Amino acid sequence: MSNISKKYQKTNTLTLERFNQGMGLPILLGILFFFVLCLGAADSIKTTVMVVAAFTLIVIAARFMILRDRIYWPFIALTLVVLMDGISTFYAVSGKFALREFLKVFLAYLMAVCLLATSPKNEEVKGKRIATILAVCTAIGSLVSIDLISTRWISGAVTWVLGHFTEAYEDLFGMLTDFSRISSPFDNSNVFAGFAGLGALCAFGLADASSDRKERCFYLSVLYENMLAFLLTVSLGASLVICVALIAMIILKDKDGRFHTIVLLVEMLLVSVAFAGIVSKTSFKMWAGPDYIPLLCAVVGAVLLCGLDFISKPTADWLNTHRKGMLTAIIVLFCAGAAFLLVGFNYTKGINLSANETLTRTAHPKPGEYEMSVQADGKPLNLTVKWQTKQDLMLGQYQSVYEGSAYNAAFEIPEDCAQVVFVFDSPEGTHIESAAYNGKRLPLRYVLLPNFLVGRLHSPFTLGSPYMRLTYFQDGLKLFRRSPVIGLGLGAFENGIKSVQTFYYETKYAHNHYFQTLLETGVIGLALFLVLLVSSAIAIWKSRETQPFAPMLGTLWIFMVGQALHDIVFSAFSYLPLAFGCFAMISLCCGDTITRPKLTKTAETVSVCVISACTVIYCGFLSGNLIAKRAIEKEPTLQTLIRCVEMDRFEWADYALPYVTNSMGTDVNPYVRQQADLYAERLAKVNSNTIPIYLAEYYFSSERPEQGFVMIEKYIDYVSSDRNAWQTAFDVLRNYDDGSEMFRSGVVQIAKKLDTWNEENTGFISLDETASAYIASCRS
Repeated sequence: MSNISKKYQKTNTLTLERFNQGMGLPILLGILFFFVLCLGAADSIKTTVMVVAAFTLIVIAARFMILRDRIYWPFIALTLVVLMDGISTFYAVSGKFALREFLKVFLAYLMAVCLLATSPKNEEVKGKRIATILAVCTAIGSLVSIDLISTRWISGAVTWVLGHFTEAYEDLFGMLTDFSRISSPFDNSNVFAGFAGLGALCAFGLADASSDRKERCFYLSVLYENMLAFLLTVSLGASLVICVALIAMIILKDKDGRFHTIVLLVEMLLVSVAFAGIVSKTSFKMWAGPDYIPLLCAVVGAVLLCGLDFISKPTADWLNTHRKGMLTAIIVLFCAGAAFLLVGFNYTKGINLSANETLTRTAHPKPGEYEMSVQADGKPLNLTVKWQTKQDLMLGQYQSVYEGSAYNAAFEIPEDCAQVVFVFDSPEGTHIESAAYNGKRLPLRYVLLPNFLVGRLHSPFTLGSPYMRLTYFQDGLKLFRRSPVIGLGLGAFENGIKSVQTFYYETKYAHNHYFQTLLETGVIGLALFLVLLVSSAIAIWKSRETQPFAPMLGTLWIFMVGQALHDIVFSAFSYLPLAFGCFAMISLCCGDTITRPKLTKTAETVSVCVISACTVIYCGFLSGNLIAKRAIEKEPTLQTLIRCVEMDRFEWADYALPYVTNSMGTDVNPYVRQQADLYAERLAKVNSNTIPIYLAEYYFSSERPEQGFVMIEKYIDYVSSDRNAWQTAFDVLRNYDDGSEMFRSGVVQIAKKLDTWNEENTGFISLDETASAYIASCRS
């Protein structure tokens, strides 16, 4: 019996070891990583951070010695970036916004620490587990997104599980595509492109480096799912960056393995582009029941890519010995692709419009007079012609030059036109055979090109996006000048952007992480972020000949650096854990190539202890935030609000302001009035886009109009581009008008501020008739 028991125990040990060293554990951890990442949604992130922080502290304690020996420059730089972000939450202009942004960063960092600490000691799989976890995580997200326009079996199961922990994904099935881009559970399509792009690059590197047939097929399948979803997001910026990254991967590969990489790349692109085209042609429409084509494409494409892999090695070997053949093949493929695009852009036919369906096409005709020539089946067909200047493109507005029947329509294009938009619609449905303006054919249905590409080509905002991003950068620099050394704290762009806009637009981020970092954590924060990027790049370059994953890590670095230039990915909870995981992997695989000051074991131990201590300290502050929230939900009284203000370091204003607003009027308990005045004085020092207007009402209601006008002016100065803010300000003034000369004079001064803003800025703010009449009466 004893022998049997020992044999059974040995068998279990071998099975567990095989599971740990093989693919089973990384896949399981990838699934877990995906669900934790999903729980980073706004309504559940605080609880998730507390749970993950507790788990991280356990991991640090269990793997203390291992983690201590893995503290290299890239990871040190990442830690300093996170630390600076955390410090900024204590001086940020808005603690609420800062906490929301830092929780994403903090959660991503904790997940990166877990990945770094739990990676196996075995050199052969060092970094491989992290890459596998990230690739599996993104493949699940990609599959869920594809299934959203397919059967909804997979996405339904995932949202059912997540529904037990968060309400963030209850309306997921309403997040369909706009018929030119795939939807996703995460943020917007550009962020999801970054999500799927990182996973695709990880899977590509793993498949390229794998020699085991089964393992390679698994990675190829994961690669395909990520790449299919990436293409269906139709992110033009991300597509350009990933092309550069893949070219860099080929350059970083050694000569012997370069041809295998090129063959794999060609196979991946051919299969994924072909099936992405099928999905867009058949399934980019309003979901009305199970559509099996997208899910079928997700399965068949993966099988086909694995099947093509059987000829990859012979093909690569042949090309390796026939260099001229390789060059010829590249030229042929490039010419074939260029010819296909050329034909695809020019080979168009007529299109069928359903009842009330619209067809939008953009063009860039020269200034002048034009007549439309339309051939259709004679049924009613309407046409709207709108044009945009560069300023209109930034403002997202149009100027209409024609609305009416499409037959024999005539219109004129002015000199400063940047883009013309044609919108066709038919109340009964019709077939349009052709449409032309002054003989210039307007493309209707692209026969060869996939719908997702056509939709982006003719999006009215395609040209406006670069102009808007330039505006974000310029306005971000205006905020940066207010505190250039340490910045204004996380969330500063969203909080203060309306105070520097020359016209109103809504965005939370600068769409460039370098500018975002500069205005949030100043020159110090940007320097730390650049140290992270530079140290990672140096580590990868120095290990390019010794580390088999160096090409993959190089492509990941390029992709992250490139996307940070034009998008909000480093501010998105769905992207940050992946990006920080990549930096942890770079540090693990290549960090030891960078010489660092000789640290004693004691110093290394202290560095890990500091990470643990900072985690505990910040969780202590966060627990105060959570306790305050529960306290006010349980007992919403003025006394509880006082306790919450004392407990919550970040969102104390959310409790102080209700105390003040509940103390409005003249008949108030003297103790309550005294406390409310103290809170109002403290709140008045906060640069907020909402608080001052409530304080204005408080002061007006307690017969202190001078202080009320001070708060009104602070409010409109801080949100000066927002029409609704001006409207609200004058509504408050009208409601509390006491008829005195002083009050009316104050209203006139506020009105002059509005006139000045309209004169000096691009945008124009107009008020409703009631507010306009009130201002006129005060001026008279």
